[in-house]
Amino acid sequence: MTDIPQEIDVLSEENEKLRYQVFCKTSGCTEVVSAVYAPCGHLINCSKCANALKYCPCCHTEVKKVIQSRKRKRAVKILRNQ
Repeated sequence: MTDIPQEIDVLSEENEKLRYQVFCKTSGCTEVVSAVYAPCGHLINCSKCANALKYCPCCHTEVKKVIQSRKRKRAVKILRNQ
């Protein structure tokens, strides 16, 4: 027999990790991560927040271009509607 409270804790922790991967890392922003920084390739902010930054918050490389990741945004919309 499985320990239900322990299983709930494990699933809650996994859910929190997934939420961290999906949502913008800028404080107070609730948008989906949808922008890739070039040249470093980090994917950590929504397009609005990414376009406001000159340096990647992760590695501090100068941002030369912000590339929109539409597939990720579309996938999250599908998941939210299930």
